[in-house]
Amino acid sequence: MLPPSTAPIRLLAVALTIWSMPVLAGPLTPGNLILVEVAGTATSGGPITIRELTTSGSTVQSLAVNSGSGGGQISATAISEGQISLNASGDSWTLGVYMPPFSGTGSLAARTSAQAARGFMTISTSGSVSATATPLALAIGGSTAYSGNNIRNGVRSGNDLWFAGSDGTNAGIVTYSGSTTLAARVQNVNARVVQVIDGSLHYSIGSGTSGLYRYAGLPGGTASATAWLTGVAGQGSNPYDFAVAASGSTVYVADASIGVQKFTFNGSAWTHAYNFTASGVTTNAAFGLAVDFAAPAPRLFWTTPTQVFTAIDSGSAAVGTSIASIPSASGAFRGLDIVPVPEPSTLVLAGLGMATAGIAARRRRLG
Repeated sequence: MLPPSTAPIRLLAVALTIWSMPVLAGPLTPGNLILVEVAGTATSGGPITIRELTTSGSTVQSLAVNSGSGGGQISATAISEGQISLNASGDSWTLGVYMPPFSGTGSLAARTSAQAARGFMTISTSGSVSATATPLALAIGGSTAYSGNNIRNGVRSGNDLWFAGSDGTNAGIVTYSGSTTLAARVQNVNARVVQVIDGSLHYSIGSGTSGLYRYAGLPGGTASATAWLTGVAGQGSNPYDFAVAASGSTVYVADASIGVQKFTFNGSAWTHAYNFTASGVTTNAAFGLAVDFAAPAPRLFWTTPTQVFTAIDSGSAAVGTSIASIPSASGAFRGLDIVPVPEPSTLVLAGLGMATAGIAARRRRLG
């Protein structure tokens, strides 16, 4: 027992120590939302926060992203940046970033990689974010990846990653092999979001013939994608994120000029079903998108720079309601996804240990 004269002092010291300790993030809750938020109003970049939200929009926790030297930032005004796609492993997301310290002036996208190195960070369902970013520092077309161009989105399958960004001599769809530290350009296209679906790489594009495209498998070098969802009557021309049902016959697309669109496939052709609009806005728009296909009727969530909306697809177009608003006038929402729900574990005896296998995402993005 502590002496009466010193006990209160020591207890106060312990309390102050606990109070001042950093709060460690906990695992993300399956079925909740993960949201990318960037602070600031300048094109020169801003700190990133990863928020976990309930499906009603309440903040569960916030994961701080290192915005200092070796960390990552994105532009607070470049709406094409900061999208996230679930990695093929089903337990993490890849976030494309610019790595401080920065030099030069103007937008981050316009700066060379020597002035603002391009890289990526990993967000895990365990509630952790990479302490530092991995740079895309190898030469493509005579200069490093995305030098003078946007880096927008990335996705991983095994040791390999693919990134989407603006087109240019060192940009477009870029692949990076973590096992051999090699980078190569797959195709010079002005891509926005990449996803691995059923073992094939897909991307959205808003220039040229806009829509969704896919490759035959996962390209490790130069390749050409084929049109997958393009030229459909009623289809918007400004697509960003997209979500695909397990059947492959239903696709939802976030369009910056329309909102969220639903498309269905009858075995030979795609058809535009209807659009989901948002309540209280004069111009419908959508950028990040997540769909809970496990619900009795698919439940949609999408972002604008200032709000998160939700709507139920009960077989006809619905008006989305806002569940979250940007907490500061000097910030913006970007990418959005649903925290994957693990399948019942399959236990496999391996020596003296046990391992679990199989993860399924409510939002289909698995390879």
